[in-house]
Formats: sequence, C-alpha cells, structure tokens
Amino acid sequence: MANIEIQRETIYDQQMAVTGVADGISFKIVWCWRKHSRSHDWNLSKTVVKTAGEIQVELSEQQASEMPFVDGYVSIYKIDASTSKKTLYATYDVRVVEGTAGTDWTATSSLQTAVPWTYNYEGGAQVDTLKGYNTASNDGEITAIVCGCQEAPAGSSIIFDIYKNGVTTGTTITLASGDTRNTATASISLSQDDYVTVEVTQVGDIGSGIAPWITLQYQAS
Repeated sequence: MANIEIQRETIYDQQMAVTGVADGISFKIVWCWRKHSRSHDWNLSKTVVKTAGEIQVELSEQQASEMPFVDGYVSIYKIDASTSKKTLYATYDVRVVEGTAGTDWTATSSLQTAVPWTYNYEGGAQVDTLKGYNTASNDGEITAIVCGCQEAPAGSSIIFDIYKNGVTTGTTITLASGDTRNTATASISLSQDDYVTVEVTQVGDIGSGIAPWITLQYQAS
C-alpha cells in the first residue's frame, strides 16, 4: 500500500496508471478517514473513466481544505458495466498536511519525517478511552494535534485528554459545539517505548454511531 499526500487549499491532480482493465471502464474513488467507510462516515466520492490507460485522481482546493482528518484512506473501486457492482481495485494511505492557497501541489518530505497516530471510536462516542495504542520507536515529541468528528457536537463540546504511560500529560484539545475539526500545536516529550493513549472526558450531543477521532503527530528525534 502506498502513501498519498494531500495539501489543504491546494489542488491535487494526478494521473494513475491502471493495468488489466480496458479503457472505458468506470472507477469510483472514495476518500474517507476509515479504510472501509460506513454509511454514516464522512466521505468524498467521484466516478471517473479509464482513458489511455489511466484514471484521474483529483481534489479541488475546497475539497482538499475540507478533509476532516490528517490520516485517512482513498479507495478505488472498479465498477462492473452490466451490474454496477463495485470491486476494490486499490487502497492508499492518505496524509493531509497544511498547504498554501493558489499554489500547485508539490511533494514534500513530511511523509518521511513525521508519523501520524490516530485514535477513534468503533461505535458512538462516550466518555471512555479511544481505540488506539501507539508506542514511541525512539525518543521524540508529539508536536501537533488534530481532532474532528463528521458531525459537529451540539450543546457541550468534546474534550480529548492525552495520556502517556497511563498518566495524563495535562494536554487536552477541545472540539467545540458546532465545529467538525480543530488543530493545536503541542510539546509532549517521549522516550523510546513510551506509550500514548487518548481518553474522551466529555462528549457533546452527537448522533448515534457518529465517532469522533484524534490524530497526534509524532516526530522522532
């Protein structure tokens, strides 16, 4: 599985070679924060047609800016012309970083220099520990935090608390009522083999099965 980097506010437009399939076949491209998206998950999809051995994988500036995650997936499905049945052709990891409006997409070194640690619920939100357990491979630091939810909380906000080795670090981030995404810088020092978990200490009013998520950016020394 390969990696794709998306830069917010920047057009992403790449041609992808497709083998073993004739020209004229349609493909559905689905961007989502979960590898196998569910009906209530945020997703962005587009149908394209293979031409001259390739399909076009693209996002507008607005679409790139609206990605509600920093660590997700894009799945490409081949569509059967007679039955409309979709068959998975390929899946790619997606990293979303900050970009600059009005500029062309260019590859950066961020995929090699930082590692995203993502935590989420498998079901609806509740006050509990999120699914996810990450261990530092080397001494390093958590330098940034992004949190979100495909449906904005109403009433009270959602509060995430970052734990190191089972003890709170005192670092929290809040997803306010009405918001679907929030970002913050951080400075949480880690030693090799430290493990990091995330707890939700307050849950806003969100729909059943709607799962908030959080991504920590880990930078090894």
